[in-house]
Amino acid sequence: MKKLLFMLALAVAGTAGKAHAQMHDDIRYSDRESRRYKAMSATEKHFNAGTWVSVRDFVYLKNDTKAIFELRSIQDYPMFHGIDTILAHLIADIGFYHDSLDNGSGSIRIDYSIHNGDARRELRFIKHPQPGDAFVIHNGDTHRLKVEHDTVRIIIQNVKPAKYLPATLKTPDTTVHNYTGSYFYPIQLTLILNDYRNIGKLLAEKDIIVHAIDTLASVRTGKENNPFFPQPSSVIFRPYGGGEYTRSARMVKFRMLLEEEYGQVYAYSLPQHRFAFYGNISTGLVRNTLAPGAEAGITLLTHYRRGYQRDYAFTSLYSSALFFFERGAGREFHTHDNCFVNLETGTTNDKEILGVKIRSISIGGGYLFAQQGDVFSGTTVKLFAGIRLPVGLTLYPEVIATDNFAHIFPGMSLKIFGFRRESYM
Repeated sequence: MKKLLFMLALAVAGTAGKAHAQMHDDIRYSDRESRRYKAMSATEKHFNAGTWVSVRDFVYLKNDTKAIFELRSIQDYPMFHGIDTILAHLIADIGFYHDSLDNGSGSIRIDYSIHNGDARRELRFIKHPQPGDAFVIHNGDTHRLKVEHDTVRIIIQNVKPAKYLPATLKTPDTTVHNYTGSYFYPIQLTLILNDYRNIGKLLAEKDIIVHAIDTLASVRTGKENNPFFPQPSSVIFRPYGGGEYTRSARMVKFRMLLEEEYGQVYAYSLPQHRFAFYGNISTGLVRNTLAPGAEAGITLLTHYRRGYQRDYAFTSLYSSALFFFERGAGREFHTHDNCFVNLETGTTNDKEILGVKIRSISIGGGYLFAQQGDVFSGTTVKLFAGIRLPVGLTLYPEVIATDNFAHIFPGMSLKIFGFRRESYM
């Protein structure tokens, strides 16, 4: 029995260690755009924040304007507190090019790179023609119709002393600056506007933008605050009120990195791993006897988020007890405790089987390590499958072998969810 318990403990420890390593690997290489980034030209890479984005937030402003913040960590948000100064410099710098930026009904992309180390600013313009010719007719007048949005991307090249850069954080896209003992890394703000000339209107929203920045930084908790290896996260924030894509919510937070907010329902999150301590009460049908029971144990949960739906895989190690009652010769009652150690693994998926909605399915096995009474004898093991219903009940059809495998018979248990205490790894 001791050998079996030791093997079960090793199995759970191995699963936890693999999941723990996988968690750090997922966080460190969280941005799904890494392959696309490697395929970019040198110019595209120069005007892009790279693959170390751990924060991607979406803010909806007036005039159908959307701001997308892409940062290494939330500690970078204060860099945008001077957004009015940044926009004022941008308006002044592109003023000379207004005539050449005329693109009819097509769209314009403006990349604006700011180097904090030497106050150098760089500009790039890209014109995209509108597919086909679009027109609007109003009161007998015909005008070209502009449908495509313009894009303004502001890249801030941060320069920091190299002593603040951990050795494990140095990656191929972390460039050492020519200043002795310093390095830089980029963060960026992308503005989606009906017309790039609306940049000036954002100056009137400076206070709202700064409020949004402070709010987005304050809602982060736990590992999302880690300055070096933050948990990837995204927030959709509407400072002026809710919208149809967020179920009228003013703010929706995701413990994952959204590629774009409209795909949130179809996007899968990075796995998040937790240990949980839990307990249930149950009743079991063994041979022709109905016996109450209870269980307690520990489980490793690997959470995934698909939009608003949370799924997870789990591996549990727990002890369960069945209580059998027997009347003695003096008509007094005796309670016989029979305890199993169990290992169980399964997943949740909310599927329908034969018209019945199933919350999770699992399989496992158990070994009887404490025996009283005459229901079981000798070496006793069981195999079972768990079928959890949405109402919090779980059915466990079982096959039990007892008396050194001399007797094999079916059983059935019904578990009622009791409590669960979760803790992040």
